[in-house]
Amino acid sequence: MYKKKIISVVVMAILLLIALPTAASAWTADNFDTIEIGDYTWCNYDFNSESAVYTNTDWPISVIFWGEGAEVDAAHALLWAWTGWSQHAYYNDGGGWEWDSDGGRKSALGDGDAWHCRIYAETNGDRCTHDTWDYYVVGSSHRDYKDFPSYEYFGDTDDANAQVLMKADDTVGAENVDDDFLFTDNYEDWRKEGASEPYHVWDFDGWAEGVYME
Repeated sequence: MYKKKIISVVVMAILLLIALPTAASAWTADNFDTIEIGDYTWCNYDFNSESAVYTNTDWPISVIFWGEGAEVDAAHALLWAWTGWSQHAYYNDGGGWEWDSDGGRKSALGDGDAWHCRIYAETNGDRCTHDTWDYYVVGSSHRDYKDFPSYEYFGDTDDANAQVLMKADDTVGAENVDDDFLFTDNYEDWRKEGASEPYHVWDFDGWAEGVYME
């Protein structure tokens, strides 16, 4: 009986390792900077760990959910069912720099091709303030492409953003999604970083998409 339980636990652990990405490596951003959005200053990439340097980035900040209804959980609810690997965003609300972490939402878990969007906000309130937008949260997006049993690459932010807008459109309607909503100055020409699989594939035009939430 105990041996069967141990075997079951081991099998489950292996399946989870196959389904989830391993802890990400750090990557090198071409256009790391800060951006002011409302009452906050943000780094324009998220990070592999709580170290805000251009050699420790993961993906560009590439989508903004805004409006009276904008909040982390509400933005999650517009997307997919699965939770992914967490990363970290760095912001300053005027009282000093702080970190926020999020696993975001993925379109599939254990599938060969998944879209993933992480969402960040002011840590205590789960949303940020803006004079014009009321509230907002920011996100990064990418694709997790797996050639079974290991991941082949992560990346394709422009394509991932399109999938985020398509998914949000199902709930908020096409009139409330906006391509090229805010220039975030973090464009990345297509390039493949890494010496072996899984590669980190950069590709982003530097314009964050917008999703309006009533």
